[in-house]
Amino acid sequence: WVGLAYLLFGLFFRDAWKTDDATGLATILTAFTEGGRALLAPYIGGAPFVEHGPLLIWIAYIFELVFSPIFGLWMSPLDAQITAARLPNLLYFYIILYGAWYGCYLLARRPECQPLPLPFGGEPDPRDYGRMLADCAFLFIVACFGILMRMHETTFIPLLMACHSLAFYGFVRVFELPRQGFFFLIAGLAGSFFAAGLIGVFPPLVAALLLLTYRFYDRTRKQAILFALAVSLVLCLAWLLSIKGAQPEWFSAWMSYNQLAFSGYGSSFLNALRDLSWFLLPLWPFALYALWQWRCWFMAPHIFIPSVFIIANLLLLFFLKTSFEPEYSTLVTPTAILAAMS
Repeated sequence: WVGLAYLLFGLFFRDAWKTDDATGLATILTAFTEGGRALLAPYIGGAPFVEHGPLLIWIAYIFELVFSPIFGLWMSPLDAQITAARLPNLLYFYIILYGAWYGCYLLARRPECQPLPLPFGGEPDPRDYGRMLADCAFLFIVACFGILMRMHETTFIPLLMACHSLAFYGFVRVFELPRQGFFFLIAGLAGSFFAAGLIGVFPPLVAALLLLTYRFYDRTRKQAILFALAVSLVLCLAWLLSIKGAQPEWFSAWMSYNQLAFSGYGSSFLNALRDLSWFLLPLWPFALYALWQWRCWFMAPHIFIPSVFIIANLLLLFFLKTSFEPEYSTLVTPTAILAAMS
């Protein structure tokens, strides 16, 4: 109920309040009204829009087909389409919390994270302790200052956060159920690419490559990560090749956009750190405190895996020419989980 109240107020019964909100709606409505090439890749009218991938419009298209006729019973056709296009934010927010809560829960109930036993007993059960820290991560995400407005916009940002949350959960899930973690990793890795292209997939991809050397993963778990990377790569390449053949002008614009985006090499990194000091409030002070408290146990999964995700996201900010809230938002989930460990 806290999550629903947080999201519903500000999502409906309003006009688009920012450019990103308007362009996200425009790509969805273009795909719904025109179909064809606008369903394969984002367009605004006849102009290619390459700042996000097609996953936003694919999911919104399904919601439009199902819900816009229902809303059309008491709304104008355009209002019904806009309302239906905003409904997926409820799904994205649930996925963000699902991945963060269960990821934190599975990490917190591991033996490395448990508090020392009390002399006469009475310490919390590992599952109860895990649930308590998972609730802390949930509340940290809801309290995060930077995503307050972005979670109510019809943009790719909530979707990208959801994909990163699934990827994080996948890396944790492979500890206990490698096959289940394999599917979550595909959803997170491929979904991040289809949500925001190379910028979106960079952090979970770097995290996956770093975690392939992690000593807490045995051979079976590393194979699950490697196979998930391979399947995700095949899916992404298949879409790119189809775009290159069917819509070469969109592909050319997409390549130019990504080449320009990854040309920063630290030029705006200090500005990004300055912005993150307010964007990630109140998460980052608790995350730093957790690192200090667990400094002798940095390689433990409950500290190392969130830290790897944070490092991968900071590395992305270093390479980008410009960065702002879309790129900062994916830091929220790992930072909230690390903050809960404090």
